Amino acid sequence: MEAIAAPIDFLGVNYYTRAIISSATLEGQALMDPVPPEAERTEMGWEVYPAGLHDLLTRLHADYHPAKLYVTENGASYSDGLSDDGRVHDERRRRYLRDHFAACKRAIDNGVPLQGFFVWSLMDNFEWAKGYSQRFGIV
Repeated sequence: MEAIAAPIDFLGVNYYTRAIISSATLEGQALMDPVPPEAERTEMGWEVYPAGLHDLLTRLHADYHPAKLYVTENGASYSDGLSDDGRVHDERRRRYLRDHFAACKRAIDNGVPLQGFFVWSLMDNFEWAKGYSQRFGIV
């Protein structure tokens, strides 16, 4: 207990999407409510919800008072391909990241000690549930 009670240098947060959990239960298990059908989604089927990142960072700060917070993973899978000009413009990923950065800025403005943000991932990689079928990389 002494070892785990030691202060931490920072708290890392991985955030991709939210889950909406109902207070209703079925056979003792909480039920997940569906995400609204009109919600924007990544190619993994995850709802794009940057406000959830702001809410999470703010709550962690208020409830646990970590000295520093870092977003250690955040990103989205989109399979944008080459355009006629030979470039990948990747507008959906750019918008996803811009909106999540803005959520972080709001958290910082509210006093959250957010010190850094790591985008997942630099290059496309193996994803455990989907193999190589998803494109996460920003390069």
